Amino acid sequence: MKISEALRKERQDRNLKQKDMIKNIAISKSHYSQIEHGKHRIYAEDLLKMLADNNIDYHHFLMKWLLVMDLEMTILNYKKKCPKLFMRLM
Repeated sequence: MKISEALRKERQDRNLKQKDMIKNIAISKSHYSQIEHGKHRIYAEDLLKMLADNNIDYHHFLMKWLLVMDLEMTILNYKKKCPKLFMRLM
């Protein structure tokens, strides 16, 4: 999962609109939309401010994102090392 996907999922889970996420940040709605779609990157400073402004615990958000990334990497590595076994599990 990319940070862009994690942001979109967190926003949707909290029933927030894109404009809510960027209310106190100098990012346009269209730019933020492109961030969520992975077309633009977000600065760490903007990310942390956005999370704080929307009462999203940054530690929990980042740990959840890193955990999903680690799980995805483990699955990909396992799939490369044991493709036949992996296909049977699916």
